[in-house]
Amino acid sequence: MYDCFCIIEVIFDDYGKLVDFKFIETNPSFLKQLTLKNVKIEEKTARELKFDFKDYLCEAYSKIVLNSKSIQFITDL
Repeated sequence: MYDCFCIIEVIFDDYGKLVDFKFIETNPSFLKQLTLKNVKIEEKTARELKFDFKDYLCEAYSKIVLNSKSIQFITDL
């Protein structure tokens, strides 16, 4: 198991639904988990990277922003 982390900027639509997110910072383990090596994803959005949106990830990221707290979760990407 890897200790992965990322810092993202979330993007909401006019109705308050999370529609995209931009990667601000990641660690090498995060990239490895995504099977990306030597790829710069910082400052790119998930849509730009054709990232497969999972409803539970969007829900988790929304909760983080709305509650102003970090969380830890395990997921298969």
